[in-house]
Amino acid sequence: MRVINKFNSVLLFAVIMLFALAACGGEDGSSDGDENTDGDEQEGCGTADMLEGSWTSTAITLDIDSDLNYHAVGVNDTGYDVNGSIFVDGCSVELTETEGTLACPEEQVGRYSFVVTDSTLVFTLEADDCQGRAMGIDGKTFTRN
Repeated sequence: MRVINKFNSVLLFAVIMLFALAACGGEDGSSDGDENTDGDEQEGCGTADMLEGSWTSTAITLDIDSDLNYHAVGVNDTGYDVNGSIFVDGCSVELTETEGTLACPEEQVGRYSFVVTDSTLVFTLEADDCQGRAMGIDGKTFTRN
């Protein structure tokens, strides 16, 4: 009798787990390595296409082209004036500065998570050896001009 009760308990547990997985869509939040950079919406972060435009924060004006090249200028006479490129990897971006006044060396690629809506853009630091860039964009809310 004890073996049957144990079997029933295991069976009941398995059924409950199946219902739980079905209720949440079976998503575990992990990536299958097939991230998308063509503008399809990622979970809650927006799309690569939505990055295009002119954005302003308290520190920087950021113009992003459709090919994800950007021009960033400091708004408070900081002398910061750089060009660079953006690579989108899911809900993260890699920023590489290619030229300009106070530009970080190209090998110092900054990695940030991002959330973009129709009117706002926020970058959150994942890893960046360029302290100036990190100070200028980490956690800052950019608004669309």
